[in-house]
Amino acid sequence: MILVSVWTLAASSFVRFYMITRPKTHYTKSCNHSAIIRVTVIIWLSSIIVAGMPMLGWDKYVFSPITYSCGIYGLPGYHRYYFLFFCIIAFPGPFILMSFSYSMI
Repeated sequence: MILVSVWTLAASSFVRFYMITRPKTHYTKSCNHSAIIRVTVIIWLSSIIVAGMPMLGWDKYVFSPITYSCGIYGLPGYHRYYFLFFCIIAFPGPFILMSFSYSMI
């Protein structure tokens, strides 16, 4: 669930950016309790879906007895898209959001 922690950090950095750069009146209107719960649910659901993709046919998890951990074993043709998703969206997305948020503060 690394995606959950990374995207949660990105969301909190954006909230900090929004809270500092916008007046308090705008912050309370758009960042209320229900909006924060919605974002948290979206982060968790999307992370569960991404983690479940190998169980649904995109790649598969393989146990490595040497390191006592599971890794993704790519199936021909499908692993390329899963790998590209991680390289383009899953980790650079939060990095770009956090970089933008903290550079604009």
